[in-house]
Amino acid sequence: MRSMSLKPLLTALVCCMIIISCSKDKSGAIPENKCDYIKGMVSFNYLGEPADWTNITYDNEGRVATVSGGGSDLCIYKYTKTTIEARSTDINGEKNTTIYNLDKQGRIVKASDNSEFRYNNEGYLVVYKSPVTNNGEQVGLANNTFTYENGNLVKIHVQNGTVDGSKITFTYYDKPVQELMGYNSPLMMVIGLRNERMLIQAGFFGKTSRNLMKTYRYDDEYPRDDVKYEYDSKGRISMMTNYKVVYNCD
Repeated sequence: MRSMSLKPLLTALVCCMIIISCSKDKSGAIPENKCDYIKGMVSFNYLGEPADWTNITYDNEGRVATVSGGGSDLCIYKYTKTTIEARSTDINGEKNTTIYNLDKQGRIVKASDNSEFRYNNEGYLVVYKSPVTNNGEQVGLANNTFTYENGNLVKIHVQNGTVDGSKITFTYYDKPVQELMGYNSPLMMVIGLRNERMLIQAGFFGKTSRNLMKTYRYDDEYPRDDVKYEYDSKGRISMMTNYKVVYNCD
């Protein structure tokens, strides 16, 4: 009987593993079912009354196409292989355009406001240099560094030049993350602008934490803030602390 060579089989297996690995890293957390796309986030004030509504639409690839709020508040996203263009108009009619440069993995590495982003070999954001302004003028960059444990972001350290800034720490539920367009991502503590936050879920700022955020805390002297969730009949998050989540087919 002629013996069978294992080389072709092993080669095919390795190729298959590479393809699966790459597709996992690139896919981000865009839902497969379009009914699970979030079309709106409603915020509530301290009286429990609706205070603000954010509307979200998507392109054919599941990427955010537009984000809008009250009045003239609108942001339009345009994607190429190497850039993302975000053209926004605020509630007062003031216009702004931000260009984001992407690396070969499709992650943001630089923005036209001089922000810079660096990632580790596992694909997580580890350094974010954000603009520091004084009276509307940019005077430098704050150095934000990120520490991860077991696939979760556990600490952000903000340092502005020689000034040692805040340390933000996080804990997590023993549940897999359900992404809410960046609203429940620990990255939103430093990537706080709404129009940038919308790019977190699709992986444009690298891999997201694997578990659901439970608490966050600024420095050691402040109490921890709890993040609480409610779920609908399909197991999706329907409420997060002061936000109501509205899905496409609701």
